[in-house]
Amino acid sequence: MRQRDNITSYLSERVLARLRHEYSLVASEVWVDDDHRVDFVAFKPESFSPGRSSPSPSSIERGEFVFVEVKSSMADFKSGHGLTFQGDSNWLVCPQSLAESLYQTMGLPNGAAVFCPDAGGRLRKKFDLSIGAGSFRTAPASELLYRMVNHSYNTWRTSRGVFGSYCPWCSPYNPKPLGDIDTVSGDMDLIDGIGLTLDVSDPHGAHLTMSHDNDIDRAWIPINYCPICGRNFRKVR
Repeated sequence: MRQRDNITSYLSERVLARLRHEYSLVASEVWVDDDHRVDFVAFKPESFSPGRSSPSPSSIERGEFVFVEVKSSMADFKSGHGLTFQGDSNWLVCPQSLAESLYQTMGLPNGAAVFCPDAGGRLRKKFDLSIGAGSFRTAPASELLYRMVNHSYNTWRTSRGVFGSYCPWCSPYNPKPLGDIDTVSGDMDLIDGIGLTLDVSDPHGAHLTMSHDNDIDRAWIPINYCPICGRNFRKVR
């Protein structure tokens, strides 16, 4: 059970990193109706019209919802829970071995794309049964947005609407104060007098540095991924 939980946690972290980079709003464990809970639901409005700095009502209604289900094993996949693919786009995220087994047994979910982490931890599309399938969504945008905010475990306002196509915390590659992204994360308030900085300029690898305001006591915490956009710092820069 511990191994299954570890795999699920790892896959969920990868899903969240990608969704927060590509979508405007992300929520986890969303009750999309009274009977179905989806691991992740993400939303982005239709592309803005030229000259507009904010979405129009029509761009919200024509926006895209993606439903993401995370499965750690074949037993998890066949448990009878958590295979709700009713979004405009639908993803199944699982280990490579499970994706191959589903393919060989013709068990891939219809209308869904299957993503697996590569050796560097980035999600890559392995199979795609969504081509030509169209949208499976029946709920209006207003209902799903309400459920993402009020009927979910957690909700994030994310990178797409806040800082466009790049992450201000790790691009360009130099130290960034955590305060620069408080409006993005909303849950990273620090104790008064404590500073937290991401440094990716060190040739030995990226790390978080936590220090007191007296600049004497420091903690050096190595990391492999940007916690906001999911960038893999171990790749050659």
